[in-house]
Amino acid sequence: MKDSMVWDYTQLASSYHKRPNYPQAIIDKIIDFTGLQSNDRVCDMGAGTANLTILLARRHLRVQALEPNLAMHQLGLQRTLNNQNITWVNTTAENSLLPGNTFDMVSFGSSFNVVDRTTALIESLRICKPNGWFMAIWNHRDLDNPLQQSIEACIKENLPSYDYGLRRQDQRAFIEQSGLFSQIEYFESSMLVTQAIDDVLGAWYSHATLQRQAGGKLADITQNIAKILHGQPTKTIETPYTSRAWVARFRS
Repeated sequence: MKDSMVWDYTQLASSYHKRPNYPQAIIDKIIDFTGLQSNDRVCDMGAGTANLTILLARRHLRVQALEPNLAMHQLGLQRTLNNQNITWVNTTAENSLLPGNTFDMVSFGSSFNVVDRTTALIESLRICKPNGWFMAIWNHRDLDNPLQQSIEACIKENLPSYDYGLRRQDQRAFIEQSGLFSQIEYFESSMLVTQAIDDVLGAWYSHATLQRQAGGKLADITQNIAKILHGQPTKTIETPYTSRAWVARFRS
C-alpha cells in the first residue's frame, strides 16, 4: 500500500477490532445483487483484523484475506483460525502475488483510500474472473449527531485543517474514469451502534486518519475525546453510522 510510513497500522492493530463492523444487511444486499453463490471466491484487500472478511465468510463465500501490515495480519489470522472458508496472505493490494482469473469479487473494507487506487484496480482486474465484481465500503459516523459534533470540534480545535480525505468522498467518478467497469451501483445502510465507553475510545485509538495528521498532538486529542465521552450521562455510547458501498462489475 502506498505511503507505508504514513499508513502504518502497527501501533493501531491491537485496538482495531473495537471499530464497529459493517451491517450484515448491506453485505447481504450486495451479495444478492451480484449473484454470488456459496463457495464463490472473494479476495478481501486490506482485510485488517477480519471484520469484513468474517461477514463475507458467513455467506459461505471462500475468502482470501490479504493484509500487508504484519501486526494486523496476525490478529486477523488469530480471529479466523478455525474458519475453513478464510485463508490469509501477507502482501499488498497493488502486488497481490495471487493467481490471475481466480476471484468472483475483490473487496476493500475501509482500505481503498489507503492504496494506490489505480494500481490496486488494475491488480484487482487481473485476479478477478471475467465480469467479476469490485466492492469498496466504509462506515461513516453521523457528524450531525450532537455528541459527534463535540468530538469533531475537539479535533478541529487542535487540527484546524483536519481532513478525512478519500474515505468520505463519492467513489463513483473515479471508478467510472478508470474505464475498467461496465456497471456501477451504490448501496447505503444506516445503523446505531451501542458500545461501552472504553470500546469507543479503542476505536479512536485505531483511527489511522487521525493518527497520521495529529502527530505529537494525538495524545492530547484522544485524552480530550475521553473527557467528552466520560462526561456523558450513561456508561454506553450510541453512535449513528451510515455504511456506504460502491459495487462495480469489471469489463470482461
